[in-house]
Amino acid sequence: MKELAKEISAWRETPAKFVRDVFDTEPDEWQLEVLSSFPVNNRIAMKASKGVGKSTVLAWCAWNFLVT
Repeated sequence: MKELAKEISAWRETPAKFVRDVFDTEPDEWQLEVLSSFPVNNRIAMKASKGVGKSTVLAWCAWNFLVT
C-alpha cells in the first residue's frame, strides 16, 4: 500500500511520468512542457495547428488530476 502511495505522489509531482506509466506512450516535446507546468499553473494556454494533440494532453492532465 505504501508503494502505491509513493507512486501516486510521484505522478502528482510529475504528470509526464503518469502518462508514461499509465498510457504507455511518450509525449511530444511541447506536450512535456504543458505537463511540466500543469502541477504549478492553474491556467495553461495552448496554441497549435489542428491535429497535433492538444486534446490529448488536456485529457492526460484531467486524468492526472482525477487519479492523484
